[in-house]
Amino acid sequence: MALATEWPITAVVKLLLSPRQNRETLMPALGAVSVVALAVAHFALWSAAYAGALPTLYLQLLLLSSYAIGFLLGGLLVFWLSEGLPQLGLVPVAAIGLVWFDWSLVLPSLPTELSSYPALLLQPFGQMPAWLGFWSALFALPQLGLLIQRSTATTQRRNTLLLVLGVALAVAVGHWGVVLMQTWSPLRELAPYHVLAMSGLLVSALVLYQLPIAFIQFFVWLLMRVFYRIQTRDLHHIPSRGPVLLVCNHVSFIDSFVVGGSIKREPRFVMDVGFYEVPIINWLFRTVKAIPIAPAKKDPQLLEQAYDRIEQELLDGQVVLIFPEGAITWDGEMIAFKEGVERILKRTPVRVVPIALRGLWGSWFSRSNGGSFKGFPSFWKKLEVRAGEVIKPEDVNAADLQKRVQALRGDWR
Repeated sequence: MALATEWPITAVVKLLLSPRQNRETLMPALGAVSVVALAVAHFALWSAAYAGALPTLYLQLLLLSSYAIGFLLGGLLVFWLSEGLPQLGLVPVAAIGLVWFDWSLVLPSLPTELSSYPALLLQPFGQMPAWLGFWSALFALPQLGLLIQRSTATTQRRNTLLLVLGVALAVAVGHWGVVLMQTWSPLRELAPYHVLAMSGLLVSALVLYQLPIAFIQFFVWLLMRVFYRIQTRDLHHIPSRGPVLLVCNHVSFIDSFVVGGSIKREPRFVMDVGFYEVPIINWLFRTVKAIPIAPAKKDPQLLEQAYDRIEQELLDGQVVLIFPEGAITWDGEMIAFKEGVERILKRTPVRVVPIALRGLWGSWFSRSNGGSFKGFPSFWKKLEVRAGEVIKPEDVNAADLQKRVQALRGDWR
């Protein structure tokens, strides 16, 4: 609550003095404002290249309007793909687009005749700033969305000031960066757009390295929607902040991916140690901070470690996804919930949200054919992820939770 009584500038200074501890705020802010520096640098280079051919103000208006159109189109694409989620997986795609744009850029000549502004957009000169705006929107808006999503009542003013200061700094960096490229001999010998491409690549790599889970979540979201028609229902019941325990029925080997790719937050899901240790995908589970678990008869020490990890994640304000059945169903019907969920809540009383997966039974990843991965996978199977209302921890018991999840699932397995 300390930030509520602090001046925003004081909070920003504290944020900058501890970059490692605050990277989840600083990295999205850096990525969002970096496109400002990139735009300023490009506009300065283009103004110098076309100086004399057109009045400066007229040239700047043409470039800015084309850039704005491209940014608008990119923003609409981000909005369409997001479905309420800040889809950070678009950032590496946009980074590739920006690097490709600058590395391959050859300045077009000015069109000799223009009958209208739309005709300009059909010319290479008009498309050039539009492409920059398009890739910039795909790069910046998902990161800005993440920063907004992670802002709380006590950090909103601080983050707003951070963005304002970041934009001002980005304008200065873009301007003086071009000055440096034009005056410092080592940079003067390099193609200026190649320098911009490498600078953008560096910023992109830094953001990707610091925020891996969010990017993986997007690619999971995208992959699931290639194979399935996933609908979501009542996911607004999942709190946007604070610790939450998600309790879900277990139908297939991809349940965690379907749920994780559908909700707005980054869940830590609990999974069987045998699946967790599969060599090819173990790096993925470690990256997303999955929690391996085993029955007490098999590995009591690992079981205790799993409960400790769950407790720590909840104390850190994270979302933990569990499957209280403890195993994937063999007949499509729910297995009796185990009492581990009660043990979790006894150690860490947090809000609980029941989740029902509907439609996964009969998929290639379920055991509907006497085992998983048999026959040919089906594509575009209709699925639904449905959330129930929040339950207070003191009202939770395993049997009641199973009834709630069963009611959410209904007859659609």
